[in-house]
Amino acid sequence: MQDREPDRLVPVPEARQLLGGVSARWLWAQTAPRGPIPCSRLGRRVMYAVADLHAYASSQRLTQRGKGGEDAR
Repeated sequence: MQDREPDRLVPVPEARQLLGGVSARWLWAQTAPRGPIPCSRLGRRVMYAVADLHAYASSQRLTQRGKGGEDAR
C-alpha cells in the first residue's frame, strides 16, 4: 500500500493495519522509548508518521537465506 502523504500522522488502529494487523500490545512494545518505532504524542493520543511505519517495516524485511535454512536479515 503506497500512501501519498508519508508525513501524515495516523492513530494506533491505522498504524496497526499498516504494519499488517499487529496487535495493539505488540505495537505499544515497539513504540519508542521501549522499541524502535518513533511516535508523536498529541495530548493523550499516540500518533505514528506513515513514513516511520514504512521505514520500520522495510528494516524488518528478510532478504536472504542463512546457513541451516534460517532467515538472515
